[in-house]
Amino acid sequence: MKKRSCFGLWTVVWLLAAVGVIVFFVVAPWTAVFARQLFPAYRMFFWPGLAYTWVVAALYALALFDFARIVGNIVRDRSFCLENARRMNRISAFALLAMLWFAVGLACLALARMTTPGLWLLFAFLIFMSLVIALLARALARLTERAAEIKEENDLTV
Repeated sequence: MKKRSCFGLWTVVWLLAAVGVIVFFVVAPWTAVFARQLFPAYRMFFWPGLAYTWVVAALYALALFDFARIVGNIVRDRSFCLENARRMNRISAFALLAMLWFAVGLACLALARMTTPGLWLLFAFLIFMSLVIALLARALARLTERAAEIKEENDLTV
């Protein structure tokens, strides 16, 4: 594959990284400060809320790092290799961890009686999207695994 044809993939990686930095380290803290001023009775949740968000950011960054490594293999014309399959499995695991983390967050908010219908919808959406990403990444990992096996067989037959 030509390097210039992968420009779009690298653009996506950098765009996702930039959006992640903006959301997790600019928008989330600004929103937390604003919420602390608006609801002073809940100010004790400021740091736990930010820590919760930063765990999500860490999972996002780890998955994005693996995605960037996959793009690097694609650029080097190593699309179908077992390394890419392992990385897709890791992305799937990170998405499943995020799904569980969102479920724990929703449960904690529900136990503290701090939920609203909007929060239920938001967390339901986040849980569902994490599950979809995990399933798609797992399916792509299996597909890449199988393609790598076929490629290896074909490389051995001359």
